[in-house]
Amino acid sequence: MSKKLVVIIDDEDPILEVLRLMVEKFGYKTECFYNVSDSLGFIQRRQIDLVILDYSIPGEDGMNNIMNLLNLKPRIKIILLSGLDMSKSKEFLDAGVSKCLQKPVKMETLKKQIKEVLDTET
Repeated sequence: MSKKLVVIIDDEDPILEVLRLMVEKFGYKTECFYNVSDSLGFIQRRQIDLVILDYSIPGEDGMNNIMNLLNLKPRIKIILLSGLDMSKSKEFLDAGVSKCLQKPVKMETLKKQIKEVLDTET
């Protein structure tokens, strides 16, 4: 069985690199992007198992990013990360996000949430 593919989108290089290293340590393949706009072509062409998305990317609207991903692939699984107040998490979950996590996220928490999301059939 091939490794599952996780797309990671975050505008901050150090965070993107740490997330990539963690996700690969969990046994998944990764592809990283600094913004949603740059990721859409790749996501459209490939079978993606999960997107880990930073909510606050300069020049892009977080909710619009979520909707763009879901419009492109309605069954795509998204874990939303944010360093901001997550009081809107119900709104994100209602929009189709699988999980909302507060940054910084602990390695074990991320591992557990990824497994939970990927083990859930859509």
